[in-house]
Amino acid sequence: MIDEFPFLVKASPSLPSIIQRELGPGGSGQGSSVRLLLCGSAMSAMGACSRDMPRCGRASLELLVRPFGYQDAARFWGATDPELAVLLHSVVGGTPAYRREFVAFDAPDGRGDFDGWLLRTVLSSQSPLFRKARYLLAEETEIRDPALYHSVLAAIADGNRTNGAITSFVGRKSADITHPLNVLEDAALIAKEADVFRRGRWLYRVTEPLITFYEVVMQPE
Repeated sequence: MIDEFPFLVKASPSLPSIIQRELGPGGSGQGSSVRLLLCGSAMSAMGACSRDMPRCGRASLELLVRPFGYQDAARFWGATDPELAVLLHSVVGGTPAYRREFVAFDAPDGRGDFDGWLLRTVLSSQSPLFRKARYLLAEETEIRDPALYHSVLAAIADGNRTNGAITSFVGRKSADITHPLNVLEDAALIAKEADVFRRGRWLYRVTEPLITFYEVVMQPE
């Protein structure tokens, strides 16, 4: 098993070709019971790896681990109060890791403790969650201009969901944000959905609540 594979590839671009060669005809792994598991947090890079047949075309399984939905996340946090569950999900979403090590196993003790929990975890500069939203973007190896990508995320988080509205918010031409939108979608940080009220128009939304909370609440302050 090789973890954080995209970062290894960034340091050694020939690595995928070496793996493909060894697992291909005549390679050392051909005909053996060896199974190779490649893991990585950079969604766009791992997706490109599985699609690029000359490099990693030997894959027999692609497993995408998604965050919990709202109800599963509520049960995971032990939030029996619906209002508390909504507030928690609006900040940390359904990522399981944010429940334990990232908050030192601290969970709000009821609705009345939510504000205090927020201050001692997500809004505390000593908490890993304080900078996690920025690190999520940094983990994507395809991103070359983080400032532009943050601007695009900030635009969508602020309610600018159409291509034109995002372009106006960022202050760039439409062509300048096409690639960032595609990369953010590949990274599963945003989603593109059809506008049910206007045919032929697409709407964007941020899929990671922690990023929305950072762009709308934390970053301006």
